[in-house]
Amino acid sequence: MSYSYRLKSHADIGYDKFFDTFREEYNARSRSTKAYDFVDSKLSQYNARLDRKLNDGTLIFNTEADFLMFAVRWS
Repeated sequence: MSYSYRLKSHADIGYDKFFDTFREEYNARSRSTKAYDFVDSKLSQYNARLDRKLNDGTLIFNTEADFLMFAVRWS
C-alpha cells in the first residue's frame, strides 16, 4: 500500500536538501516536459515519485517506511 505525503513547503521533511543535490541539473531541464521524469528518477532511489495527477507537491512513497527513511535521511 502506498503512502502519500503533501509537502507543506519546499523545505518540508528536508526536501530542499534532497533537491539541492541535483538542482543545477534540474534547472537545465526545467523548461522541458522531462523535468518531472528527472525528479522521479532521483526520488526512485527512495521508492517515491511525484503525484502528477494532483500536481500539488504530493510525494507518493511505496510504503510509510520508505517515507520515514526519506524524512530521517534528509531532515
